[in-house]
Amino acid sequence: MTKTTIQDCPLCSGGAKYYKVDYGRLKYFHCPKCTYYQISDQAEANLENAPEDWKRSLSKRAQDTPETHLMVLSMGSKSGSTKELLCPYVPKSECQL
Repeated sequence: MTKTTIQDCPLCSGGAKYYKVDYGRLKYFHCPKCTYYQISDQAEANLENAPEDWKRSLSKRAQDTPETHLMVLSMGSKSGSTKELLCPYVPKSECQL
């Protein structure tokens, strides 16, 4: 059985729950407001000090996720060593749930 943990949602700060997927590399969140999404530990750490309007826009993006997809937040390489937050909609068939 998958262990579910209760935590504030990194996007809206509301009560949410998650469990680890992809060998512990991602958290699969269920938030009453933001719905379902996945986030990497590195992306979550970067969101801790992000502006509230940025988090609100990510929350809205999660809410707008097509039914057959899942928003997956992670950090990716831009050019050189610069990292950027990625938040694509990924088909659920390609996600570990």
